[in-house]
This record gives sequence, C-alpha cells and structure tokens, in this order.
Amino acid sequence: MGKTVNILGDTAKEQWLNVIGIYELCICENIKSVVKAFEHDNSDFDWEDEATALEKAERAARDFADEMRRLVEGVM
Repeated sequence: MGKTVNILGDTAKEQWLNVIGIYELCICENIKSVVKAFEHDNSDFDWEDEATALEKAERAARDFADEMRRLVEGVM
C-alpha cells in the first residue's frame, strides 16, 4: 500500500494554520482581482471610495486571519 500524505500538515495545529492561510490568500486575491478588473473596465472613472472599501475589506480579512491564528496558537 502507498503512504498517504496530508498536504495540510501532520498535526491538527498545522492543519488549522494552513487552512487559515489558504482562506486568507483566497479572500485577499479575490479582492485584488476585483480591484484589477474594476481599474481595467473603468479607467476613466474616479473610484477612490470603492478602492478604499476594498482596501478595508482586505485589511479586515487579514485581521480576521491573524485573530484566527492567535486562537489556534492559544488553544493548541
């Protein structure tokens, strides 16, 4: 039989931290793709308010991920 490999980590702590990292990456990259698409499609539009909202959303996602990491570190 072949050996199974857990790509998220060998311990529950590693798995949780890696999942949080994946969550953070996905959310933040989606926000960046929205910004790029919006810049490309609306190059003549002043979208400072929208950009500020998206920056705040990215910051909130990163803050949430950091808080989750602290929770995992504290519990495990």
